[in-house]
Amino acid sequence: MAEWVCPGCGFWLGLPADWGDKPIACPECDLVEGNFADLPALPPVPEPAVEPMAELVPDTEADTPPVRPPEFEHEAVFLESHDADPTATRAWERWLIGPGFARTFARTFVGFVLTLSIYSTALLLTGILRAPGEDARGRRVDPGPCVWAAIVPIWFVAAGLNRYARRLRRRSAVAATRIDDRPPILLLRAFADDQLPLAGYEIEESPIGINVSTSGTFEEYLDWQLSKCGPVIACGRPGGWLPPLGAARFWVAHAHWQRVIANLLREAQYVVMILGELDFAASEGREDGLLWEANRVAELARATPERVVLVVPPVPEREAERRWENYRRVFPQLPEYRGGETAVWFDRRGRANVCRTSRRERDKRAYDLTIRVPV
Repeated sequence: MAEWVCPGCGFWLGLPADWGDKPIACPECDLVEGNFADLPALPPVPEPAVEPMAELVPDTEADTPPVRPPEFEHEAVFLESHDADPTATRAWERWLIGPGFARTFARTFVGFVLTLSIYSTALLLTGILRAPGEDARGRRVDPGPCVWAAIVPIWFVAAGLNRYARRLRRRSAVAATRIDDRPPILLLRAFADDQLPLAGYEIEESPIGINVSTSGTFEEYLDWQLSKCGPVIACGRPGGWLPPLGAARFWVAHAHWQRVIANLLREAQYVVMILGELDFAASEGREDGLLWEANRVAELARATPERVVLVVPPVPEREAERRWENYRRVFPQLPEYRGGETAVWFDRRGRANVCRTSRRERDKRAYDLTIRVPV
């Protein structure tokens, strides 16, 4: 891993050894450096103090993670894609339920027809409104600003309707993992967080070049970012067959959902968990579903910690602190909340590495700087 220190604020950043000449942005002061050739010389890094149990650390360089100076506590999460796993059994598919092939095909077909109808209608109305008119003397008159003021709402309505059509066209988790043979990325979250907005994340909805965009959700952003590594899948809300935009959904009967999640925890290349609301006061004999998943992820963080990533959602700071402290009861590796936490990754020893942002809110820029997926 290469090391870089921001010349503006002294922020330390760990980068993959093959980062090359890609641009580097400082998460603290947003300073952007062009490439390694333009960077100033690194300041000397103090030697870390020798721990009493240092003799137990492996001597091989490959097994020894890089030692960070204690004053540098902020790092980005770097996720790298894995090749297809020939030993994967895909046993989780046998317990899935769904609307069936005919219903899925009909839903997809309706989605394409609806998209075509939406933009055809928008184009027709735009053409009618933009048609030049004639004045009292028969001279040609081009459309004025009032006409353009009427055209803009048409395309914003079309963009909003197209979001619904895109939901109809969404692939299932099985189809997504068949098309992309890389190991899946399992996204675990509370159903209540499915529609969390993310400030600064805009999605272009128009396919014909007209600049119309709509606000995207936090899950859509994670799907866009993580899908560079592999197909992102998540368990669908019980009783709802129309998937939201974001991770590809699978549905499973309540009697088998724990078995499916347990199988996916073994086959997924990464398990990304959004810190949701944990219910520690569930009725006797009935454990909260998200709490059960958190306990299984904590076990995975002890066995293969480099596969686990925790993400703090874009919620108010006070709520983020409350969720963080609840997860500390499940993940004892987590330190106390300090403010601005965005993500957590675990090194080979199982130690938690916390990513924080100095921005006023957790917006797209904050997550861009702390969740890195080299393309």
